[in-house]
Amino acid sequence: MSKTPYIEQAFPEGEYHGRLARLRARLSQEGLDALIIHAPEDINYLIGFNSCGYYSYQHLLIGADPSVDCFFTRIVEIGIVRATTVIKDAVYWTDWDDHIAMAADSMRKKGLGKARIGIQETSLYLSVRDWRRFETLLAGVDFVDASGLLPRLRLVKSPLEIDRMRRAGRITDAGLEAGLATIAAGRRECELAAAVYQAMFAMGGEPPSYPGTFTSGPRTCFLHGMATERRLERGDLVVMEPMGCYQRYNTNAIRTAVIGSPSPKAAEAHRLMEESVLTCTELVRPGILAEEVDQLCRKITSKFAANRLHRSGYSLEIGYAPGFVGALDLRQGDKTPLEAGMIISIEPNTTFADEGWGVQLGNCVLVTDKGHEVLHHTPIELARF
Repeated sequence: MSKTPYIEQAFPEGEYHGRLARLRARLSQEGLDALIIHAPEDINYLIGFNSCGYYSYQHLLIGADPSVDCFFTRIVEIGIVRATTVIKDAVYWTDWDDHIAMAADSMRKKGLGKARIGIQETSLYLSVRDWRRFETLLAGVDFVDASGLLPRLRLVKSPLEIDRMRRAGRITDAGLEAGLATIAAGRRECELAAAVYQAMFAMGGEPPSYPGTFTSGPRTCFLHGMATERRLERGDLVVMEPMGCYQRYNTNAIRTAVIGSPSPKAAEAHRLMEESVLTCTELVRPGILAEEVDQLCRKITSKFAANRLHRSGYSLEIGYAPGFVGALDLRQGDKTPLEAGMIISIEPNTTFADEGWGVQLGNCVLVTDKGHEVLHHTPIELARF
């Protein structure tokens, strides 16, 4: 067998080192000696680690001083650590170890027993029980919530990241086109989902950070409805929101179709959503505030304001299930200025829960130096079958 190390890094090492340098600069600005990172998307972003085993305890420790850096993870991940990461120091725990005690001891050995350390209090992957043990075992540490630090750093994508997002957009389109081609009375929602996933994986996609929504008829008022065995019927609206994923970068696009003819109200709702998506896309450029996109979106769809239960969009990021939404929201109160390199969704979805139907539509849009670029090319008009 070959002794040549197998390497599977998504980016050149310089890309990761640049990200780490930007994080260290922020740590110094915030007066933090180190940051403990539990979110798998942040760990991937910084060192390249890519495993579906993130349900087990792991953390990445990054210091203002690089000598502090260490990745702490389960021993079963050793092969992936060696193949995908740029980290030099890794500590592994086994299934019979007290991993939290080991993690605390590892930090003390790094000289952090009395340090000021940032922690991601909003992470899904740091349990209350583990957090309480950290506080007890590292009683001399001044822990500071730094949950928003990395998500904000990730908002503006590098040229290499934008390439991945464009590829994810093409993968999403392939799924949408396959799903639309499968729509017919008598087909099941799960058959649409199967066609979408087959097309996306055939295009080089990978398991997305969100399973996607596939709803029909009375289920179209389910904003987050997954595919079932319900059979499509004549007169049904059909909603699909596949998520294409490439090297953990995700894009979603949403389309609504109808088998037969839509009701006048559904046709009008979709027409206003089309206008909203197109007009808001034209607004996108550097300097526009996130809330300004939302304001325009709601103005156009104001006739159905009571049925707009959803923000008008958000930033899209590197991610692992269940997360793919970034730090920016298209909603009132988010005054984040758009910058070149950000990627947002625009999706003015309407839900008529009392009437048992809904219409959804959305695209992902890249903010460029001079304006914007739409990442999807599947027509947004109401598709009729």
